[in-house]
Amino acid sequence: MSKTDFFLLRLLRNKYVVLRRARRYLFSPTLVGDANALLYSAKSFAAAMLAYYIALSIGLDKPSWAIITVYIVSQTSVGASLSRSVYRLAGTIIGAGATVLIVP
Repeated sequence: MSKTDFFLLRLLRNKYVVLRRARRYLFSPTLVGDANALLYSAKSFAAAMLAYYIALSIGLDKPSWAIITVYIVSQTSVGASLSRSVYRLAGTIIGAGATVLIVP
């Protein structure tokens, strides 16, 4: 085995060790979560800019509302909290009506 072959073999082994250590950090749960958050943010931004462009091309009076609408609709827990608030409002109104009927 020549000196050049030994040097190349050692260089490959060092690269393998570095890549193995880097993989441990690149695929950690924290960075994967951050990558998902960045992807979600980029998708939301692209959707907001598309909605703004469409609002401008249609000629809406206030096209900035399209951006706000995209960010409100894109939230994942909005649907659950909205339905919960509607049920609570209906329960409050029904309870108040029943109280008015029962108490007198």
